Amino acid sequence: MAFECVLHEKLETDSRYVFIGRIKRLAARDGLIDTQAWRVNLREYHPVGRFGASFYTRTNERFSLSDDQRESAPVSTAIDKL
Repeated sequence: MAFECVLHEKLETDSRYVFIGRIKRLAARDGLIDTQAWRVNLREYHPVGRFGASFYTRTNERFSLSDDQRESAPVSTAIDKL
C-alpha cells in the first residue's frame, strides 16, 4: 500500500521530525482491497511496522488478547473473519 500526501507542516524536535499532512491518493496491489465492502483483505495484508530508531518489524503473526486476562483462549471478532 502506498499513499500520496500533501505536506502541511513539519515539526522538528531534538531527536526527530513529525510530518503533518493530508492523504490525496492511496495505491494498493490487486486483490488487497475488497471494493464491494471497501475493506482491506487482512489475509493478504502484511505491513512492516516501525519498531524504533532504525529498526522495523514484520506483522505476519497476529493474535488477539482476551478481555479477561485470566482466560488464555484468544478472542475472535467479526473483523477476523474477513
